[in-house]
Amino acid sequence: MENEPKEISPEKQHLLSLEKEGTFVFHGSSADIEKLEPRQPRIFNREKQNIESYILPIIADIQHIGSCAVLGALAKFDVDIQIRVKDTDFDQATSILSEKYSPKHNEIWKHGLAIFDKNEECQIDIALTIIDSPYDRKYRDWE
Repeated sequence: MENEPKEISPEKQHLLSLEKEGTFVFHGSSADIEKLEPRQPRIFNREKQNIESYILPIIADIQHIGSCAVLGALAKFDVDIQIRVKDTDFDQATSILSEKYSPKHNEIWKHGLAIFDKNEECQIDIALTIIDSPYDRKYRDWE
């Protein structure tokens, strides 16, 4: 019958076990993976709403980036986010985000790049960049 479950290959069984452990997340779309709740997109959407509530008027763009945002990728269980703002809004956004998240890698902060993190349900890393700066292009164009 067409609706009968398909047999899961040993490789996919291994991926599913990693997913259940929370070690890695397979972002697949095959029928045997669909029954798993994709946690990272849910966490990204929740965090995006939080960020918008803090600094919505000055945000130009919020993107889910990194391997965890790629359909079909086997990725660590983390969420990477890029927030893009205008140059004139960067200092204000940095100040607000510093109150809500832990500043990270302060030694590499420059005008145009600030990194934050949060570790609750999973590791969340946030890159704040100025639109069209070299740092923005590093995150935006990374493929």
